[in-house]
Amino acid sequence: MDAEGVTPQEAGTSLVEIAPGTALVFGVPPEGYEVTPLTLVPEADRRAIENAVAQATGVANVAAQGANAAMQAQGLIRLAPETMRALATGANVVKDGSYNLGVLTSQGGKFAAQVRWAPAAGATATSIVAAAGPAIAMAAIQMQLNQISGLVERNLAVTRELLGTVRAEQWSELHGLQRAVSKAVGEAMHVGSASDAVWENISGKEAELEKQRDLFGKLIAGHAEILRATRDHQKRREYLQNSGQALAHDAYSLIVAQNAWFQYQALRASNVRSKVDPDGANGALVERIVAEAREEYDRSVQSLAELLDSVHREVSIIAALPGGRTLPVFGKGSDAKASARIAGQLVAVVESLGANLGGPKEPATMPATACVGDDPLGDHVLPVIGWTMRRGETLEAIARAKELKTGDAIIAVTNQRVLVAKKSDFDKFGQFAHEFANEDVRYLRLHPEPAKSRIDVDVITRDRNLVWEFPQEVVAAGKVLTFLALVQSRISLPERERVTLSAHLPQAVDPPAIETGR
Repeated sequence: MDAEGVTPQEAGTSLVEIAPGTALVFGVPPEGYEVTPLTLVPEADRRAIENAVAQATGVANVAAQGANAAMQAQGLIRLAPETMRALATGANVVKDGSYNLGVLTSQGGKFAAQVRWAPAAGATATSIVAAAGPAIAMAAIQMQLNQISGLVERNLAVTRELLGTVRAEQWSELHGLQRAVSKAVGEAMHVGSASDAVWENISGKEAELEKQRDLFGKLIAGHAEILRATRDHQKRREYLQNSGQALAHDAYSLIVAQNAWFQYQALRASNVRSKVDPDGANGALVERIVAEAREEYDRSVQSLAELLDSVHREVSIIAALPGGRTLPVFGKGSDAKASARIAGQLVAVVESLGANLGGPKEPATMPATACVGDDPLGDHVLPVIGWTMRRGETLEAIARAKELKTGDAIIAVTNQRVLVAKKSDFDKFGQFAHEFANEDVRYLRLHPEPAKSRIDVDVITRDRNLVWEFPQEVVAAGKVLTFLALVQSRISLPERERVTLSAHLPQAVDPPAIETGR
């Protein structure tokens, strides 16, 4: 997307980003996006937002213009990070007063619209938030509230599978609270605010909600601490097999508890905002309630997402290994593939709540530089490497070799690191023996053995010296030198290491010039 050819007259839609990825829509709603109505934002707050937008963009007061459709808030939309990046790229081309101009394409790529937009970090959006703080706070929490309120309906399949593995009484107290708060949300949406009649039914439940958040938060923290401290793959999998059912229950319970707590805070803010506020104290309280609720909620969801992502990867690796492995993480009889699917659904739930795991997880594909000889690697190798890689990491080369002490090895080179696996352990457990970051490569020395038609290589890293032997069949297949050139391109010697050695030189000797980059 770029803004080439966009003119101010053609852009009938204006977007004001009030929080990362959340924008208020003015004018014509863009096709292909679900617009969340400002149900819990009072009419006076809508007018305050519209007036703030008008003033920030140099347009006369909305009230003086009558029904100016271009300045009326239509609702809220969510913008994916890639959409924001694309808009930002195009915005450098054309400006329209206080707005940037760009082309907004729908998620499916079917619709495109020329839009004015003001990013959250820009001066226009900042001045709007400053001028209509409490009103903007209510709009921001409205989007998150709608997102959370639809979660139960969207994830009934996960709920049913997990509910079947625990006793009903473990859920009764938490789900009773969740149902009461959800009912109040529905009533508030229906009447347009959390009136006193709505609020009085749940106003005393904050302590109970905090108790549930604290209970399941501590249980999840315990699981996370054990998994972080357990580096051995076999022991991690034993823990998941013995405690995975409890982990899944605790994770889902924490999601429910956090959602109910956040809904409660949104209703509290709405109730406070509905009061007469002659001195602005209620408005300041609303801003504080919303800011603290969103910060606390986002922190908890992110922490839970990282734990579930780790579990998802672990069970997905087992599911990819040959032999039809079983791993009854989520109840007796469930195999590794079923466990991986449920773990993936839980990850999707927390990502839908705003957790950032670094973008979509892409599967590993066979790189152009592959030195494996005639013996096929096996169907499990690329999936296992894919689940081992971090978000945003890509596989650039793969080779089969022998490593001193490791024996037959698989070596994977990514855009971030080099991973080495003992072939037998990799096939059995899907684990790598060791790894080192690209920037830790210090030197690479070749020892060609023409008589044996093989290539031996010394790889010197920051912490260890490695010896790789590429056998005849791998060398004959080609690309070994390309593979080694790729590893060699990582060579660097940080200034701190050079200075450490140079400090011991006699004063009469100048230290040699050492290239520190690639």
